[in-house]
Amino acid sequence: MLNYRTNVDGTQTTACIKEGLSVADVYDKQKYHLETTQEAGLPDEHAFYHMLYIFRWLVDNQMIDPEFRDDFADEFNWYMSGECSVIELYEGMDGCLTGDMLTDEANAFGDHYFSLEEGTNYLPDLEHALDPGDHYASLYHIRYNEENYQTMKAIIDRRYSEWKLAQAQVKSPPKWWPFGKN
Repeated sequence: MLNYRTNVDGTQTTACIKEGLSVADVYDKQKYHLETTQEAGLPDEHAFYHMLYIFRWLVDNQMIDPEFRDDFADEFNWYMSGECSVIELYEGMDGCLTGDMLTDEANAFGDHYFSLEEGTNYLPDLEHALDPGDHYASLYHIRYNEENYQTMKAIIDRRYSEWKLAQAQVKSPPKWWPFGKN
């Protein structure tokens, strides 16, 4: 199945999506951005730096599907023990972040946080937090490092807490609600 995906820089890329997955089930792939990073003269790994923040957050918060984690147990154990970096772990996942890698809760949060229709989505958060003065030519030019991760981690933690609170409010009407539960 051939689909079109809008890249961070606004260009569109065609992408082959695994049978049974929709475009929404593929959050991002390095290959979507390789041409753009190569044209900018950047190393290939820059094509996924923008996704490392959310990927590491998901791993560190145990939001990787247990079955997927079992399939890559050695790689996850190496990361958790410090034997490999999050860059190496993500490269081992073929530079992809897909729905089948994540828990149901992580996918629900991802559907909200990566939604272009929502007011709180990941890429604007990334851009505002890591390039507030618009110094970089693109998000691909922002290097992944621990300081940047800690900045983004605080934002993702806040967005996740806000999302969880909103989910709880939707599921449970206020106690004063005279009509009972929906």
